[in-house]
Amino acid sequence: MTVYANANVSLQPSPVTIITGGNTSFSIAADGIGLTYQWQVSTNGGTTYTNITSAGSAPVYGGFATTTLTLTGVTLGNNNNLYRCTVKASAPCSSLLNSNGVLLKVNATGQNGLWMGH
Repeated sequence: MTVYANANVSLQPSPVTIITGGNTSFSIAADGIGLTYQWQVSTNGGTTYTNITSAGSAPVYGGFATTTLTLTGVTLGNNNNLYRCTVKASAPCSSLLNSNGVLLKVNATGQNGLWMGH
């Protein structure tokens, strides 16, 4: 008898706070056989998530089908977005699970580079 384990997210992504125009990333680690990854974004507080399937422009996404999602040129419009990764294991025990959704907090900067938040 062969026993196959379902996929498991062993390291969840962490929330990030960044200033406008900055670059950041979210990472996970997972255990399982034949894993595939798909990063998703929610712009409505986690009610729905959408697959990130292209680089985009604000921010520019990279690694959206890997363990690390990179964001380049983050804008205020990305403030309070949630990000998570969907992990799928291959057969014979195809399983699909989501990492925790984590918050991206974006703060504005003033001309002198200081945060102008509340």
